[in-house]
Amino acid sequence: MNIQKTIIAILLLCSVVAGAQTSDFIGSYYYTKMEYAEQLHILPSQRFSWQQVYGAVDKDLRGKWSVTGDTLQLVFDELPSEVQPGKFEAVLTDSGSLNFITFDSQPVTNERNLQAIEKKLPPEIAQKLAQPIDYSEAIAAQKERVQQQKTADQKRFEKFNAERKKYGKYHGFFKSQNKDFPFQLAFNAKYHQFIATRPDSLRDQVATYLVGDFKVKNDTAYATTNPDQDEIKVFAYNAETSSEKIQVYLKNMDAKHLQLQTGKTFASSNFVSAEAFQKENDSVQRLRLEKSDSLWVAVGEKERHIYNFPLAEGNHSILIKPTAYPVETWVEQPIFINSQDEIHTLFNGKTILKLSTGEGFYPPLKMMSTPPNFKGKRYFPVERQRLFKMKE
Repeated sequence: MNIQKTIIAILLLCSVVAGAQTSDFIGSYYYTKMEYAEQLHILPSQRFSWQQVYGAVDKDLRGKWSVTGDTLQLVFDELPSEVQPGKFEAVLTDSGSLNFITFDSQPVTNERNLQAIEKKLPPEIAQKLAQPIDYSEAIAAQKERVQQQKTADQKRFEKFNAERKKYGKYHGFFKSQNKDFPFQLAFNAKYHQFIATRPDSLRDQVATYLVGDFKVKNDTAYATTNPDQDEIKVFAYNAETSSEKIQVYLKNMDAKHLQLQTGKTFASSNFVSAEAFQKENDSVQRLRLEKSDSLWVAVGEKERHIYNFPLAEGNHSILIKPTAYPVETWVEQPIFINSQDEIHTLFNGKTILKLSTGEGFYPPLKMMSTPPNFKGKRYFPVERQRLFKMKE
């Protein structure tokens, strides 16, 4: 009999201690920083209200709370959103503040403390905050929007499939399956154009889109970027006097892997190499060439490619400079789509692109460069006509 009373007493004592531990969390807590404030009310009704203010946006998130051991756990009521809050866990510090250890299912690396508010909520306000917010209409509307979007995506995918049957496999939207190396590529076979988003690993470069045209040969597409992605820019100055020669200047360029020639048509044997350039100063080299209709510039060491720039009658002086911002130039870049509608040939196989539902993404406006002032004269840009690989 005494043993039974002892066990009952121990159980009652444990329940009292557990209740004390649970009740320790009940109260209000706050956190503030620039343009942001929040209050978390842990209510006696096992409910909570988390009010957040950020700029002009106010939120009141509600749900149920429980305590396991010394850890407070928050479970949110369903929100009118596709993405629901994850796991939130917090513990009490010695000073009585609430310290989150798990925030939206992610471990907290930096302290996130909510300071305790000494003043207690009036019972009528606590009772009001304990009531769940009715999101039923908003949730129904959200589900309807999601369904409408799925229907629209399905129709767009069906349209892509119909177009691919008409134009062939090099038409459609392809998306990377590697989250660490995201990349998107879209082909438009009707106009022989492509557009691609640059991978995150290259986002330090200014242009985040690759845009250009492509041609298909032997079941492989060969893509070449637009002039915005050229690694060199050419400028010209019109002299008042005529001459049979043109002066070519290289500014801030290494002529080691650069060759030039003039002529109506391209002939690889007529290139002038770096040895013929004369050094004018640390940043400028110069070369005189026969005047003609076109300037041909070969760039690269092993896999060289050729730029073709038209020359006007009055052009007397040519200035060649590197592009002012880092670029990625595609010159007849081979892209092969296999029988599973996958692309493995880009970026040395670092990522695999798979046929996907089309998404809207558009390149930014063309960057306008300021014509350079060189040797006291204003030069104007010369747009290239062609960019192609040099056949050895």
